[in-house]
Amino acid sequence: MHASPTKALPPKQCWACKLGLLALTFSVAFIELGVAPSALPQSNALLGDELPPSQPSIHRWTIEDGLPQSTVSAIAQTRDGSLWLGTFGGLARFDGVRFEVYSMATTPEFRENRVLSLEADSAGGLWIGMQQTGLLRYADGEFERIELPWDPSSGIIRDLCFDDEQTLWIAGRFVAKRTNGTFITVPDLPPDPLHLQFDHSGDLWLAYSRMVVRWNPDSQTSFPFEQGLVSALALSPAGQILVGLNTGQILLHKNGSWIERSKLKPGRIASIDFDSAHHLRVVSSEGFYVSSETDCSVSESLVAPTLVIDENLRVAFTDRENNTWFGSEAGGLLRLRAPPLPQLAIGSIMYPTVGGDGRLWFLCDNRLGWLESGEFRALTGLAPKNIYPTSLVSDGSNGLWMGTSRHGLYHFDGQSIEHFASVPGIDGVTCLARTRAGVLWVGTGSRVGVFADGEFKSVAELSDPAHVLLESRTGSIFVGTSGAVVEVTDESILTRVEGPEDRELSIRALYEDEAGALWVGTYGLGLIRHKDSTVVSITTASGLADDSILALVPDDRGYLWMNSNRGPFRVRMDELNAYCEGELDSVHSDTFSGVEGNGKSAAARDELGRIWLATISGLSVVDPERVPFNTVPPGVTIDHLIADGVEIHPNFPVIAPGRVDLDIQYSGLSYTNPSAVRFRFLLDGYQEQWFSAGPSRTASFASVPPGDYTFRVQACNNSGVWSPEGAAFPFTIRAAFYQTTWFLVLCATSALLLLFFAHRVRVHRVDAQNVILESKIRERTAELAGLNEELRSFTSTVSHDLRSPLRHISFYAQRVQSELTESENAQTSEDLSGIVRSSNRMRQLIRDLLNLSKLGRKSVVRTPVETEALVQSIWDEQRAGDGDSRTEFILGSLPTMYADKNLLHHLWSNLLDNAFKYSSRAEHPRIEVSSYRVGERVWFRVADNGVGFDPRFADQLFAPFERFHSEAEFTGTGVGLAIVKRMIRKHGGEITASSEDGKGAVFDFTLDPPT
Repeated sequence: MHASPTKALPPKQCWACKLGLLALTFSVAFIELGVAPSALPQSNALLGDELPPSQPSIHRWTIEDGLPQSTVSAIAQTRDGSLWLGTFGGLARFDGVRFEVYSMATTPEFRENRVLSLEADSAGGLWIGMQQTGLLRYADGEFERIELPWDPSSGIIRDLCFDDEQTLWIAGRFVAKRTNGTFITVPDLPPDPLHLQFDHSGDLWLAYSRMVVRWNPDSQTSFPFEQGLVSALALSPAGQILVGLNTGQILLHKNGSWIERSKLKPGRIASIDFDSAHHLRVVSSEGFYVSSETDCSVSESLVAPTLVIDENLRVAFTDRENNTWFGSEAGGLLRLRAPPLPQLAIGSIMYPTVGGDGRLWFLCDNRLGWLESGEFRALTGLAPKNIYPTSLVSDGSNGLWMGTSRHGLYHFDGQSIEHFASVPGIDGVTCLARTRAGVLWVGTGSRVGVFADGEFKSVAELSDPAHVLLESRTGSIFVGTSGAVVEVTDESILTRVEGPEDRELSIRALYEDEAGALWVGTYGLGLIRHKDSTVVSITTASGLADDSILALVPDDRGYLWMNSNRGPFRVRMDELNAYCEGELDSVHSDTFSGVEGNGKSAAARDELGRIWLATISGLSVVDPERVPFNTVPPGVTIDHLIADGVEIHPNFPVIAPGRVDLDIQYSGLSYTNPSAVRFRFLLDGYQEQWFSAGPSRTASFASVPPGDYTFRVQACNNSGVWSPEGAAFPFTIRAAFYQTTWFLVLCATSALLLLFFAHRVRVHRVDAQNVILESKIRERTAELAGLNEELRSFTSTVSHDLRSPLRHISFYAQRVQSELTESENAQTSEDLSGIVRSSNRMRQLIRDLLNLSKLGRKSVVRTPVETEALVQSIWDEQRAGDGDSRTEFILGSLPTMYADKNLLHHLWSNLLDNAFKYSSRAEHPRIEVSSYRVGERVWFRVADNGVGFDPRFADQLFAPFERFHSEAEFTGTGVGLAIVKRMIRKHGGEITASSEDGKGAVFDFTLDPPT
């Protein structure tokens, strides 16, 4: 089965087309040059247009990896994408990561373990030919034994194939075809064929050990071979039959005769097929051969000698992603891996830089040089020998600047090298950057600044050593240090960007995108985006291939390339931004076979758009325009659903009652880079959103309640292409009897009945208690009525029986005092005055008590009251004739209130009198009355500058008879504010008081009920 890639390399650039050239090793010559101008080429295209060739490699799976046995005799791929392997130890299904084995030990339908042939049908099933026990078919998770029209003891099935009408033909003891569900033999054909193949005209070709037979219902032709044994049979894309012999010969049938197309090294031809570009591929006992042409010819000079494989190969297979697989005699399963990135193995590379003349400069093993026509040319004359370079940048012309950690700054102008060793401040250069305007910025261990005209001007002191410099789009300089990113200008520091959660950064790379977002590559903390003062971290947990980012280079196809300790990879910029904005749960990293980075400045982009990557052993290069794109979405299968340790068969997806723990195993069937396959899943009925599972191939759910569910899973391949539908597994968890609807209804009904009877009992008890309570209420009401009558009687007694004697006492004391002569005892006169004052005070207390008592019985009659006029008149009445005009009275605008006018008169009288009394001793007494609104409520304020009160006792201020000052200081009974509060409450309002002792008091009240 072949897949046609849509974005593969053009045929003449495909690695498979050039396997014949892989014998030519990419040689790199180290040519030590002086620094004379004549030694430097003047071409501006020194790097060339062709990438250096790379060769594919072999990946192997054996018994240690889960393969049931090391002899792989057949390979097939079913419609769902599963790769099936026939071995001498049973059948194996391979998803690129793990093997699932079917054999006599696990599958009752298997009566032996030797599988000779496999063929997938268009319905998604798999046909399995055995060595001794005939034919099996696998479909929908079940194996079925197929009856054959010959003796079961001769049940060998060597080959299987389908004709154009999807009829299955088998090569066993005889040739047979499947008609109406049964097999019938084809008469007159020789027994024991080895291979079957239909050509474009519908003729059947059969390979035997010494001949090939062409058959159709009307004729039969035999072609004997004397020169060797027939071992392979194939059909070319042009419809021609090819035969492989055990002598290494490949013969083509054309116009009724056989033409030798090639003769490889002597050895058995095990398999012949064609790739998607129609190049002939041959598997022999000597290795794997690929033709560079498309006319079925093979030349030994155009094959890759490194693909000579020690084991004998039995079969080759091309999957739908165009990957090549081999089954070996005893070496297990092999896959031809895609070529790694082209690599120049010339030693550890540091600081690749493209100069102004187009040359790629870099440091290799402490030598400065450039790449020319695939060769490294090194400059000499750099002294001292161990210069410890730290950075390399172009000077914009034919030369470059080089910073060192111990010897300052070097400049090479294309002819000579100038060393700036004695310039203060640059003895330890850590990084360099040249701006678009040609300014050279220098970072050191403690500062960053500008170097010009042989002098260094320090711009900013650093708390951490600088690792990398980048000119921003606005002309400032980003400085990546060990702790943060600092933005500076040629004058001062602008901003400082910390890492997420103030974690210390170790910055290795910086990149600013077109939108102004700053991307930061760190050593160990992954990739960080800083945009609009927001910092977002992207790590391996988010889909990044590695957390140590050594270089950031954008390409023209919307990708950001990164070099890392695990080699190069790329991520789409739109995915990175979508993740940072919270629109994606993860990103997808395209990884590439390459050598890991060396922790230094690790990448440069040349004028052709290619990216050169520094590695621990040389220089890798990638052309983003030629990177293959895997357009084939992965097939997805759900392999096992395990509920509480018991596997659930997809044909009987019903799980026993209870809350169930589920483990679901699934596969993403992409074989180009299986480790890069990513998954997301959703359990309908249990989850609301898809869950990003990364590379995990198992989903676990705890305590899933009864119900109907469907598990869905999707996968994406190494290029980020998602399977459009994925796979689904519907299943049901049965409810236990106590979880069923009828049981719940019964329980609910029983509970309702129980509640009803309990309610009736409670109502009966409440009714009985209400009778008792009503009786007690009547008794207490009668008692309260009596008490109220006694209180009214007491009030009348106080009013008449106490006030009258007090008047008499006061009258006679004043009379006696008036009859005393001035010569008589002055003390007696003073005592009589005290009697008069006490009598008057007692009379005032009685009046206040009576007023307080009357307020409790009086109802509120609300009428419109002009509040401002009322307050002014009360103030005028109170102050008339008192002879004290020192008090400043400030009356603000007061609204008309809907209140009881008499109560309101008493209220304002008490408040104004209280304010006047306690501010009378101030040097400049002042009373201010105002109003304000809070929401729908009108508040009034009475403020004075008098003696105030201690705010700790503010809650006692409105209690009857509570006084904070003695009678000698201020006269009064302590009832006035209690009356005020009682009148305000009868209106539904509230009052508050605030003060500082000695600094006056403020009373705020409202008559409006709270809203």
